[in-house]
Amino acid sequence: MNKKLILLLTAGLMAAQLLGCGNNKQESVEEESAVEISTADSDDNETSSDIVPVSPSQQYDDSEDVYEKAEISCSLPKGFKAYEAEEGMYVHKNYPKDLSTISYVISEGDENITEKSKEEYQTMIEQDFDASYGDTVPVTIEQYDKIRIDGRPGLKIRLQYELKGTVYEQLSYNLFNGDETHILTFTQEEGAGWMDDFEKCGESIHFVATEE
Repeated sequence: MNKKLILLLTAGLMAAQLLGCGNNKQESVEEESAVEISTADSDDNETSSDIVPVSPSQQYDDSEDVYEKAEISCSLPKGFKAYEAEEGMYVHKNYPKDLSTISYVISEGDENITEKSKEEYQTMIEQDFDASYGDTVPVTIEQYDKIRIDGRPGLKIRLQYELKGTVYEQLSYNLFNGDETHILTFTQEEGAGWMDDFEKCGESIHFVATEE
């Protein structure tokens, strides 16, 4: 896996901690009930995407994969809105009191992250933490599921880590789209209470075709 993708993955892990140490002049953000992470129109509905679990014992058939230029669309939890200082970052209206974040990045490259084992993924993240901070940051992966959304293979991952004395919980969707990987990352301080809403947001993910 190329270095760029590794850095994008760990950027999602570290987003809340870095925002918390940044400029706090922006005391709050206006509330918005639903946000689309794409150019698609928002209808604020509760329809779920076709998230299909892939059993470890199931023979994987890549002929079922669908790749075309697209962005993902999903309805964010109530109160989250784009953070003007960081493209692809969403924070709660109570930021910086509530450091929960949502980030969406697209990494170019044809290496399929879903081929990584749980152990390989954990090692990759921990090594990059060490390279970025010069410190050991143990990562505990609680869920590591292969999924398929709208024909694209992906990983749904829940993990926990401690950084600079604070424990963070994270949910991420890493979705492979042929020549790019879409990474949607939800991060909260331990026990912040957003995880159920983050899960519901994940259930609303769809791919929306974009022009070449």
